[in-house]
Amino acid sequence: MATKLQVMSELATQTTEQLTASVENWTHFLDSAAWLYKYPFHEQVLIHAQRPDATACAPIELWNDTFKRWVNKGAKGIALIDDSGQKPALRYLFDVSDTNTRTNIPFKLWEAKPEQYSQIVEELQNHFGETGVESDTLPEHIMGVVVNAVSDNYEDYAEQLLKVCDGSALADKEDAEIGATLLMQLLSSVSHTVMERMGINPRDYFKGEEYADIQLFNTPDTIAQLGAATSDISEMVMWQIERSVRSMEQQERNTLAKTDKVLQNEDRKSERSDGYGTQLQTERGLSDSRYRDGRAANGADRQIRDDEESVSQGESQRDIQRPAASEQTGRASLGDRQGGAGTGRNDNGADGESRGRDGELESKRSDGVGAADEQYPAQSRGSGDSGYSPQLSLFPLADKQIEQIEQAEAETASAFSISQADLDNELVRGSGFEHGKYRIYSFYKAPHDAQTAVAFLKKEYGIGGHSHTLLDGSRGFANHDGKGLEIESYETKASTTFSWRTVHNRLSELIALDRYLTEKEKAYLPTYEQQQAERRLQQAEEAAAREALKAAAAAMDERRKDAEYKFSLGDEVQLGAQTYTILGYDDENVMLSNPKYPLLSEDMPRDIFERRLRESEVNDHLIIFEDPLLLWKNHKLRIRQK
Repeated sequence: MATKLQVMSELATQTTEQLTASVENWTHFLDSAAWLYKYPFHEQVLIHAQRPDATACAPIELWNDTFKRWVNKGAKGIALIDDSGQKPALRYLFDVSDTNTRTNIPFKLWEAKPEQYSQIVEELQNHFGETGVESDTLPEHIMGVVVNAVSDNYEDYAEQLLKVCDGSALADKEDAEIGATLLMQLLSSVSHTVMERMGINPRDYFKGEEYADIQLFNTPDTIAQLGAATSDISEMVMWQIERSVRSMEQQERNTLAKTDKVLQNEDRKSERSDGYGTQLQTERGLSDSRYRDGRAANGADRQIRDDEESVSQGESQRDIQRPAASEQTGRASLGDRQGGAGTGRNDNGADGESRGRDGELESKRSDGVGAADEQYPAQSRGSGDSGYSPQLSLFPLADKQIEQIEQAEAETASAFSISQADLDNELVRGSGFEHGKYRIYSFYKAPHDAQTAVAFLKKEYGIGGHSHTLLDGSRGFANHDGKGLEIESYETKASTTFSWRTVHNRLSELIALDRYLTEKEKAYLPTYEQQQAERRLQQAEEAAAREALKAAAAAMDERRKDAEYKFSLGDEVQLGAQTYTILGYDDENVMLSNPKYPLLSEDMPRDIFERRLRESEVNDHLIIFEDPLLLWKNHKLRIRQK
């Protein structure tokens, strides 16, 4: 009998192979991936296979400790394959529809509102470059931003795709054509994903013909390259949108807080002047019974501290290219997706219920794993539950979860800080691009001034980021751009930015102290350096070949200026953009026929005809090349005559 791990591995393989079997399959997957954009592609595939309507996913510990929500009894986990340990194992996530709170507080996901569009577009263009779109239509600006983001990043993915094309429908294409095919699919797929998350129906803009070549990606490796590229670039764009929305929401809350404070003070002044006179100091008014500092006077919680702001959706600790569909998951994270066309979604009111994208209640469905022993057992709050399952230790009772939540709420959160160890932990993961860590290490093996090193690091890291876990277990995000490396905590909503000069100084120290590469990476280093040496040699040979061809072309252009042409009746010649057949000629004129209109002919003065022959290299086969042997004989003859 197959183990649960084998079942999930087979499910991942089968789902991946079906993604590009049709345009409908691919776009349906993009609909799911739009809400799970902070997950890597291989995890998006498994979540899509089991819960295509998932909204926000997290392990039970994160729901309990961070969001103060418990997982409903009978909830079935979304299984992911974790290969971070010595051997692969399953770990489970739960969708927000499987959770509840004591006060039924809805879980809020970020949502871009129409009044925020102009600022979102402005900040996107500041980050990715001008779109060149004159219209105020948001979808057109999104597509313009995607063009910039894809153009800046797709070449690395194209290079990796060329390495895995054998056996696929792409194998018969030229390298440039493969790159162009990937580019077009990324432009459509990333635009589709971003529009879906923004609440715009992508099918109003993409009718299906844009994905005409999707079935050419018909092997696990080629699908994985397309999926990884779509996932990574979509995350770059949507993370910037999320930051813009969060910033505007924070500004709005600050404004409301200031307004509320002014109104409170006005109430106090009125209260004192009407009932007590004006001799009392303003600081000694009656206590306020309204909302204050996020809590009501009776102590009830406010809406779950902007819920999704602190949602961690996983660490993107992976190379920019991840191999094939067999890749395994390496991070416990929280997905990010809301129901409907970009609107928020409230929690379901009862255990075992879930909501679809239209917000209506749906009956509970199978998650795609199917095996009975994959289902978490229903939990009972009373003592009359005679059923027993060994999985109870993995899935605490709701009462126990609530007790843990209450205990966590009573604890005071520690102040956010980034330690030296936290910074080191981020730096030793490398730049996030394939072989980026080795490039950094090789760069620092030679001496460089700080200015050169900073320029190198900016280029190597580029613009992007990934979800991050601090050493204290808190979740956050590491972002890098032209300013430096920023590490942000979701829980405290605070961040620290390290300049590239600071990063350069610390990397120099780590490499000098031999704390940058792991033992496994050190063992692979000679192989990497050998591959790089071979690649440099190959590039040098290719460059020399290009220079030789360029020199030969230049020499031919020079020879063409004074060359003599020999032509005969029936020869085809290229004059401008048109091909002609020579019907006759004499010393004055040449009679030509257009093959498209063979019954018509035209005469052209011979001097003009011969001049136009020189304009096209297609006619080079008519050039009279002197016999090298005759040239040598003439040369020796001239020497004797002297």
